Amino acid sequence: HHYMYKVLSARKHFFNGYLLALYNENPDQDLGHRSIEQFQKALQLQPDSPLAYWQMSSVYAFNLLKLDSAEYYAQKAIEMNPYWTLPYTNIAFILSEKYKQYDRAKAYLEQASSIDSSSASLCNAWGLNHNNAKEYAQAEQQLQKAI
Repeated sequence: HHYMYKVLSARKHFFNGYLLALYNENPDQDLGHRSIEQFQKALQLQPDSPLAYWQMSSVYAFNLLKLDSAEYYAQKAIEMNPYWTLPYTNIAFILSEKYKQYDRAKAYLEQASSIDSSSASLCNAWGLNHNNAKEYAQAEQQLQKAI
């Protein structure tokens, strides 16, 4: 009956799902479903946390190979905390690295840039997107800026 029980239990489920997904970014239906199950349990206990949605996006992209769901959950995380750039850069990385959709990734990076253009992680994400698109001069410029 402790007042922190729900929050701590939600975090436990979040980290269980996070650690499961962290070990394998290859297609793996079983691992993906087990991770999603943990994130859903976390959301039942703490529905106002964008962390689970942020990670569900990655699991759907890498383990379950469902890009539409990956974008959906990235958007849910963004809606819950529109000034948090990590969901933007994460879905941009997914689109660029995994799905080779550089222009779609660029749209998310532009949105994140309007929030915090000086972020080192955002500069790194821009650099990776440019590198994946074989725009090496722009990649080098952004990666130097990140450093």
